Amino acid sequence: MAGRQNVCWNLIACVSLEARAPVGEGGVRGLVLACMYSRYPDTVLSRRLLFSLRELVGRTVYATTTTTTTTTYNNKPNTTPKHPITMSEPATNGASNGRNLNPFSKRSDFSAQSILLYKITTSASWLLFLVTACYYVFNKPHEGHHPHGRFWQHNYPTPFAQSSIITSIYWIILFILQLFYAYALHTSNTVYVHAAANIGSHFIAHNLLLFAFVHLWVRSHFWLAEFLLLVNFCNLSAAYFRHSTSPRLIHVGAVSGPLAWNFVALYWCGAVAVHTNHAAARIVANVFIWGWAGYGVFFLAAYKDYTMGFALSVLSVSTGVGQFLTKPHILQLQWIFAFSIGGLLFILSLAVGLPGLLGRDPFPRGAIVDEDRERAPLLADE
Repeated sequence: MAGRQNVCWNLIACVSLEARAPVGEGGVRGLVLACMYSRYPDTVLSRRLLFSLRELVGRTVYATTTTTTTTTYNNKPNTTPKHPITMSEPATNGASNGRNLNPFSKRSDFSAQSILLYKITTSASWLLFLVTACYYVFNKPHEGHHPHGRFWQHNYPTPFAQSSIITSIYWIILFILQLFYAYALHTSNTVYVHAAANIGSHFIAHNLLLFAFVHLWVRSHFWLAEFLLLVNFCNLSAAYFRHSTSPRLIHVGAVSGPLAWNFVALYWCGAVAVHTNHAAARIVANVFIWGWAGYGVFFLAAYKDYTMGFALSVLSVSTGVGQFLTKPHILQLQWIFAFSIGGLLFILSLAVGLPGLLGRDPFPRGAIVDEDRERAPLLADE
């Protein structure tokens, strides 16, 4: 009997120690303890067997429950979205869709279909305007009841009459520069392609508006022509302020060059629509023409854009020549003011553009002065 109890006590010690072992072996130990408890139900040995059995069963139940819960959780399908949806996403998607639907919005990337569409539409609108302008320079329309004439036949003697030769040369150069814009859409350089595509809708609208302007101008619908010039001025101004840092060749042909002419043409067409050349009108024109100088200085100071300065300088000289050839010559000051503005803008444009052309411009076009540098003293500490 004593030997049998010693064997049982040793078995209890082993089971008590191994009760903290992995649960996979707990089933066999539980059966052994249950058999021993049924053999000695009323002894101290049985109470110790019962305690060990409860400890083992309790640990087994806890571990089994934990394992089942973990397995169930791991096998549960993951319904959590990879990207949490927030309330701001619909608004963001709506804004993105709105920008995609707006042809004048600024974008960072374009699809191949969009680039192809811009290639076709920009070229078609450019050819439409070019052919129309060239045709009506040498021909006049024959339908309608208003006085008809070739394009430059309506350059009546007004305080803003221009030189047909200088302005025609200006537009020939501008048409050539616009070929560089069209070429930019066909290059492999993504910077040039994206810059040209962003301006594409404005350029197409510009061509179509001037196409309609030419038709109205040669048919003497000057007020309607003035309205289209005003719309085109808003269109080109929006293009300029949104894309002022576009590559230079694209910027000159598609934005700054047309914008400069459109600004001057507002005065020119408006003077023809008013159709007066009296002294009072000339005095008012002598004041208004200085707005050209302010307009050019604004772009030179705010954007360091010497292309606008040079363009307005050429158009001012064209107006000066046109005024010099316009009668009456008594107390004629408009041509003096026009030449003065042209010379002033030319000198200022050289001062702004020459350092950049030589690679010595400390503040390139479109650059923002650093705040620390702006607050720095003018003289360095010695």
